[in-house]
Amino acid sequence: MLHSEASASHLGLDSLCTWFSEQVTTPPEGEEHQIRLESDEKAVKILTIHVSKGLEFPIVFCPFLWGGVIDGGETVMAHEGFELVADFGSDKFDQHHRAAMDEGLAENVRLLYVAITRAKYRCYLAWGRFRYTESSALAYLFHSPVKAPGSSSYEELVKVMEVISDDEMIEKIRSLESSGRLNLVIDPVMDCSTEPIRRTDATDPFKCRTMAKSIESDWRVSSFSSLIDGHETPPEFPDHDSSEETGQLKADETPPENSFSGVVKQVVTSPFKIVMQ
Repeated sequence: MLHSEASASHLGLDSLCTWFSEQVTTPPEGEEHQIRLESDEKAVKILTIHVSKGLEFPIVFCPFLWGGVIDGGETVMAHEGFELVADFGSDKFDQHHRAAMDEGLAENVRLLYVAITRAKYRCYLAWGRFRYTESSALAYLFHSPVKAPGSSSYEELVKVMEVISDDEMIEKIRSLESSGRLNLVIDPVMDCSTEPIRRTDATDPFKCRTMAKSIESDWRVSSFSSLIDGHETPPEFPDHDSSEETGQLKADETPPENSFSGVVKQVVTSPFKIVMQ
């Protein structure tokens, strides 16, 4: 649909995004649009987890569920009881920071449940040691630590994930599969065992090439300011539209005889005299 509209209307990226936003907010009514919806029924649909709530699809791909909780830095937002608090560096900042990380982890776990339950027949997940994996919902699902009273779930999970190996991560998933709790198919990506290609006919050791040419240095990036720098600014020409510089006469002044105004006046007042002259 996007490609057809871009080709037909010669739209750029910004114009195409604007058109798509208008189609989403106010879908057009018509038989052509309904036919398009029916023909796109089996097409791939890309949705956020929030938008997918309440929907169901035969096969679901969740490639980014390994993302974890991102630290908010010097500003955190957490709940104290039923009140939401924004902390910009108070005496309770550490307490609010731990609470914010725990709440972020809990929210990611809820989103994980929504994502994997959208699938009717099969759900594909990508899992491994990625960036921010140590605080992800999948890490909590597969490697949830025993939480001590008063401790932070986020901090305990990060401690476990920092020391766990790849083999232990795979073994944990295989144990879930063997116990019958989940119907899993694990396809781990093994390390590449192929040796890198090397030159076998090289007699001399590899070394860096020596640059024999010279680099031109008599050039520079110029601007208009640099071009006029050091040059004397020419005097400005008089403004011919100014009444003071052009000598515009006042109402009670008589124009000189050799001026155009003076000649016109002489023609009007003494035409024959001018002709004789």
